[in-house]
Amino acid sequence: MSEDISIAFRDPHNTAYRVLIELIRAGAFNEVQDKGKDVVSTFNTLLDHFEKLESDGTNSQ
Repeated sequence: MSEDISIAFRDPHNTAYRVLIELIRAGAFNEVQDKGKDVVSTFNTLLDHFEKLESDGTNSQ
């Protein structure tokens, strides 16, 4: 994820997906019982976060 951080403002869905992939690669879900549910929940949380950043960035301009 070496791209410019401004990509989060342009495409929050893709950014959330890419962060989730990096978390999976790092082993963040290795010790989780219900991996599918936790992966989806984490994605939704990330998406909400990046969508909020997008709207905050849009509102401040």
